Amino acid sequence: DFSPETLTESVHGSLKRLRRDTIDLLWLHGPHATELTDDVLHALESLARECKVAAFCVAARDYSALYWMPDGICAALMAPANP
Repeated sequence: DFSPETLTESVHGSLKRLRRDTIDLLWLHGPHATELTDDVLHALESLARECKVAAFCVAARDYSALYWMPDGICAALMAPANP
C-alpha cells in the first residue's frame, strides 16, 4: 500500500521501533506507476522536510515508475530485471 497515509504511518512506526529520529534510506519496493501519485510525492517531500527520511529509493515493477520520481528526491533506482 503506497498511499500517503500508509507511507507516513510506516515511517513513524519504524522510527519508533528503531528508536531513531531519521531513517537514512527508505526503499519503496515494487510500486506500480499508477500508485505513485502527486499525493505520494507530497508525502515523501513532507517526510524529507521534517527530516524523518534522509533519502528515498524505488525498486520498480516497470520502467514507467522510474520516470515518475522527480530529480533530486530519489537517491537510487532499481529497474526491473525481467520483462
